Amino acid sequence: MIHSCSEERKMMILWSLCLIFALSNSILVVIASPSQHLCLLDQRDALWEFKNEFYVHSDVLSSDNKTEKWRYNTDCCSWDGVSCDPKTGKIVELDLMDSALNGPLRSNSSLFRLQHLQSLDLRYNNFSGILPDSIANLKYLSVLRCTSCNLHGEIPSSLGNLSYLADLGLSVNDFTSEGPNLQLLLPKLRSLISIDLEYNQFKEESISLGLRSLDVGHNQLSGELPKSLINCTDLQVLNVEGNKINDTFPFGVSLLSHLEVLVLRSNEFHGSISPSRDSFSFPNLRIFDISENHFSGVLPSYYFVGWKAVSSVVDVEDYRPGIVVAGGIRGFYHNSVVLTNKGLKMELVGSVFTMYKTIDVSRNRFEGDIPESIGLLKELIVLNMSYNAFTGHIPQSLTNLTNLQSLDLSQNRLSGEIPPQLGKLTFLERMNFSYNRLEGPIPQGTQIQSQNSSSFAENPGLCGAPLEDTCGGGGEEEATKQEQDEEKEQVLSWTAAAIAYVPGVVCGLTIAYILTS
Repeated sequence: MIHSCSEERKMMILWSLCLIFALSNSILVVIASPSQHLCLLDQRDALWEFKNEFYVHSDVLSSDNKTEKWRYNTDCCSWDGVSCDPKTGKIVELDLMDSALNGPLRSNSSLFRLQHLQSLDLRYNNFSGILPDSIANLKYLSVLRCTSCNLHGEIPSSLGNLSYLADLGLSVNDFTSEGPNLQLLLPKLRSLISIDLEYNQFKEESISLGLRSLDVGHNQLSGELPKSLINCTDLQVLNVEGNKINDTFPFGVSLLSHLEVLVLRSNEFHGSISPSRDSFSFPNLRIFDISENHFSGVLPSYYFVGWKAVSSVVDVEDYRPGIVVAGGIRGFYHNSVVLTNKGLKMELVGSVFTMYKTIDVSRNRFEGDIPESIGLLKELIVLNMSYNAFTGHIPQSLTNLTNLQSLDLSQNRLSGEIPPQLGKLTFLERMNFSYNRLEGPIPQGTQIQSQNSSSFAENPGLCGAPLEDTCGGGGEEEATKQEQDEEKEQVLSWTAAAIAYVPGVVCGLTIAYILTS
């Protein structure tokens, strides 16, 4: 009996040891074996080869060099800038923005073996070469961003094979359009929603009808705007600033009911911006910048009627299924625009871009009165109408713009007084009324009194703080002086009369005495 129990105990101990050994061996295998990593081996090797295709300058080590943090024997899905499909382990996103990559992007680069990539962000690196045709190997790409990568030459025509591409950012490079590639390429990209080509060397423009954002600023585009723009019915952002476009105002874009941003700044546009017959409006427009052109004529008093997005608080719901937009443009792509606010250039990005509301018609040749309907735009943040030939009074309706932060009416021919109620606009941080023909006292108010005197300069009739010319005080002194002068003249007159009277009496008495004697 005792012997039997002893045998059973030995067997239990033996089985326990075997179980512990088996479990520990399994754990060690799981820990040691790279095959258990989520990242696939071929994907890891392709990434590692890609890292070694470039070198890092010692003077840019301070940048966010993500590849320097990669470790070969670890799961590549945990590497900085790398995102994998959690089910398949295939790399679907690669974000190497500002990673100090230096060297050409070769046509046989191992990058193009990552054929399941959906998003590729290579912005702010130095590839100093062309964008190779083999980029089309990444056939599932929906986002491609290569801003400021020192790329040059033509955009490869093979990009037209990327049928899923929706967001294309190639700005701040040296791309050209000497061949037919650009015109043939864009119409093929049927999924394209946003394209940013600004600061390149393009001399022609082509349109993809599904676009929601078109930014071709700071190129060498000339001639007229393409009439096909009105067919881009989904367009929300149109930016053609800093080119040589010579055209009249594109009234057709008012038919684009979703248009939120229109930037025509610094071109050679000319003529009237008010249609001769029918009225028009931009119901969703938030940013209207047509500054630094040759527009002219009179703006009718009703010009800003119907600009609903700037007249009231509006949350814009995106009309595309699956993407909700609150207060402006959102989704998987982003936009930015550079505007002038409070006298300074500023770039609007993110949530600020989606909420900003501004009108800039400065440095043109407009004349006549400022439209009274400007007062309907109660959500306006910046209004710049400087360097024109506007006449008449500053409209009282401006006092309705309770959200206004910056107002510039300088360098016009405005007359009359500054509306006193402007001093009660609590958000108004910067204003400029200089170089006009304004007169009367400057309104009292914390916002106005805090302005520099230069904001009111060269208006000979203006007086009061912050100017040195006081109102009323100088006139009273002059009147008092005039009264004192008149009193002195009266005293002198009576003195002269008295002096003349005495000799006259003496002479008269003398003559009378002679005659009687």
